[in-house]
Amino acid sequence: MAIGPEGARTARADDNPRLGELAVAYLEELGAARGGAALARSLRPLVGPGWLDRAVLGPAGQTVVAGTYDGLVVGLAVVEHPDPATPESSADDRPGIVRVLYVEPGMRGVGVGEAILAEVFRLEGARGTTALDVPALPGDAPTKSFLEEMGFRARLIVMRRRLAPGCAP
Repeated sequence: MAIGPEGARTARADDNPRLGELAVAYLEELGAARGGAALARSLRPLVGPGWLDRAVLGPAGQTVVAGTYDGLVVGLAVVEHPDPATPESSADDRPGIVRVLYVEPGMRGVGVGEAILAEVFRLEGARGTTALDVPALPGDAPTKSFLEEMGFRARLIVMRRRLAPGCAP
């Protein structure tokens, strides 16, 4: 039973238009952030046309959660599961990767993000997932703070340097 107007649930096929709008907004916001353009490009195939139909109706490689406020969909999470045969997964370590975690800007700070992650934790725990990884962009202190409040800890920082052709050290 919900305590307040915020909530989250497994996404349904009829959510596709609204979640598609949120995915586009997420990619636009991400692409404008420092370090976000490359991440946004890598996510475009994941949330491209028909993505929710594939996630809801297709193989169990993704979990999609819709975040709600007063029954309206205002956020989403997409969790991918590495193939158990890959080095990222083993019998005792079955990670999930939160590829998308987004709440529309006007609805941040009212509990929707917490509701989304609580539902992700519930669904992933039932699935046997042992850990979740979620990216946070450099300089995105609000996201990093939120994730730390939700129990996430940094475990890897990836640094990048662009090289000009013929660049020497």
